[in-house]
Amino acid sequence: MDDLLTAEDLASWRQLVQRVGTSAAASWLSPTAITACVLGDTAFAAAALELLRTPDDPGAVQVAAAFPEVVALAYPQPLQIEHDPGSSRPLLDHVATRVLGKRLAGLEANDRARFQMDDALGAAAFAELAAITSRVLAAGLGPALRAAIIHLDIAKTTSPAHRAAWAAKGIALEVHNEAAATILRRADRARSWRLAVPLGKLAIAWVEAHGLAGQHVRGEGPIMMFAPLVATLRELAPPARA
Repeated sequence: MDDLLTAEDLASWRQLVQRVGTSAAASWLSPTAITACVLGDTAFAAAALELLRTPDDPGAVQVAAAFPEVVALAYPQPLQIEHDPGSSRPLLDHVATRVLGKRLAGLEANDRARFQMDDALGAAAFAELAAITSRVLAAGLGPALRAAIIHLDIAKTTSPAHRAAWAAKGIALEVHNEAAATILRRADRARSWRLAVPLGKLAIAWVEAHGLAGQHVRGEGPIMMFAPLVATLRELAPPARA
């Protein structure tokens, strides 16, 4: 079970959200409490980010206070070619609706029908992926994984306000994964997630490595692209036993 919420906490929390709705539940919580709930529960993370489609919603206001950079995902913009068709907010469609609401939620529940609408991933391959996900969560890495997922695409936004603010800090935005990691580090954002320091570093390292596997498979970059991630993993790994 993830460190941020015990099994009992999670069960009680889900019952409350089911009874009153995501918006009302979020509006009652402090930004710190919302952070714990979002990073501790995939279903709530997806629903909370969906609130950002209506920025004046009381729940959305609290979510924005908890995750300031994630607001950038909700800025209307043209469909991104690498994402499936959706609404006028393709970054939010991708992160909240698909990655959290379908992919990760489906893996956690071992529900292939939720994970995908077709049979692109066969039963055996899905079972293997679900088993890996189960081990990741059992190791206490769920909060770090969710923190990474919700910030993956922040630097892809076309929001003039966000881009101007980041550019004013000297952050280059051309390479979105590197930019997103730099934005989070400059803001010392991992501190507000209240994760153990190694988990915060791991989450940002995952953000920085976003998209590299696909690029390498397509022959668009060398294996050395993974050097920063490997260096972080070596730094965070427990010392070898003698």
